[in-house]
Amino acid sequence: MFQRHMPVTMAGRAFSILQLIFHATVRHIRKSDRSPIIGLLMSITQAVMMVAIFYLMFDILGMRGAAIRGDFILYIMSGVFLFMTHNKALGAVLSAEGPTSAMMLHAPMNTVVAITGAALASLYQQL
Repeated sequence: MFQRHMPVTMAGRAFSILQLIFHATVRHIRKSDRSPIIGLLMSITQAVMMVAIFYLMFDILGMRGAAIRGDFILYIMSGVFLFMTHNKALGAVLSAEGPTSAMMLHAPMNTVVAITGAALASLYQQL
């Protein structure tokens, strides 16, 4: 009566895993902020503040006149965005739920799904 129907085909199994990853991603996003809009706005605010601080630091220290080809703001933005994306992605993967968490008690859930969901949630918040 309470048996879970397992998909027989390879495509059905792949769809089942993708569905689990999607729900793990949504759960990870909702865990940090109740509203996804607030999470995105906080991420944008952090990026803008870091770009402004680096711009002021480079301007005050007089390093703005360095031999940088192209737009100076794009140079700073690329470094800040790469730094933030790398740090947040690594932090999300390291803080992903392990094999002893409560979510792993559910039958189809596993550690790979939790890590993939955490990584995708981090990348979603960065976009």
